[in-house]
Amino acid sequence: IGTEVEVASVNKKILGTTNLQIIIMGIVLSVCVILTMLYIKFHYIRQIIFLDESISEYAEKKDSTIAAKIEWKIRGKSEIAQLAYKVSAMIHEMENYMKNLFSTQQELDSAKKHAQEMDALTVRDALTGIRNKTAYDKEISLLNEKIASGLEEFGFALVDLNNLKLINDTYGHEQGNS
Repeated sequence: IGTEVEVASVNKKILGTTNLQIIIMGIVLSVCVILTMLYIKFHYIRQIIFLDESISEYAEKKDSTIAAKIEWKIRGKSEIAQLAYKVSAMIHEMENYMKNLFSTQQELDSAKKHAQEMDALTVRDALTGIRNKTAYDKEISLLNEKIASGLEEFGFALVDLNNLKLINDTYGHEQGNS
């Protein structure tokens, strides 16, 4: 059987079909790329943006409830979810650290205040409220340091207004203290 077929018309049909297939494949490939990009945007990019905004919000407000918001919003086992869990844990740790630091600061302030009160008691006579020998010794030491450095000129006078020296010399310091 023999037929006569014109090669140019066959090639034209092949070329038309090939062009149609290329266009269809281009459209299908474009739709696939767009769908993939939308999937990545909604499943990954949106989570990264949320995590970034949450971290910025925590940096600004220092509100630890943001950690729970991060944990609730980003779930799963992806790398982004793991990063979100670590950021949330870090926020909780920082919150606990700050509470402990604040508590320690309060205890330190209280201890300093107590030490100052105790220091004040060590230099005052309990009965009269007048500075005692310890205060006198501290003052002498401070004065000696200033004199040695050349910062102070001074005069010195001792006055026994209540004959305490006589009582101490006659009956002893224990009687003078009572």
